[in-house]
Amino acid sequence: MSIYLTITEQDVLNRPNDSDLGEFVRNRYWTEKKYENFKDYDDEKFFIIADETGLVKGIHLPKETDSYVENGYDKCVVCGKVSPYHTTTSIFERIGYVEGAGQGCFQQNKCVNN
Repeated sequence: MSIYLTITEQDVLNRPNDSDLGEFVRNRYWTEKKYENFKDYDDEKFFIIADETGLVKGIHLPKETDSYVENGYDKCVVCGKVSPYHTTTSIFERIGYVEGAGQGCFQQNKCVNN
């Protein structure tokens, strides 16, 4: 199993030396590794994914109660089309994601409310 980390340009620019950047990446890895087991969530529980500052980046609900998830992939909150993004895909790697609302349509200017 692989763990994918997202490192932004700002993350790199805020760490002027390689030692600080390496420490930052390693800490990001261990944070992802810590929550790796929660990605296959229990039917009875939900969990919240937050960054190191406490900002909520995602909420995973049981499959039965989350009408915006199908087979582990998010659906557009407007038209309901299944997106190509798995629920564990970082919001920074998605097209059409709106923080606080959810996955918008990944087909820009083609979203039609059914």
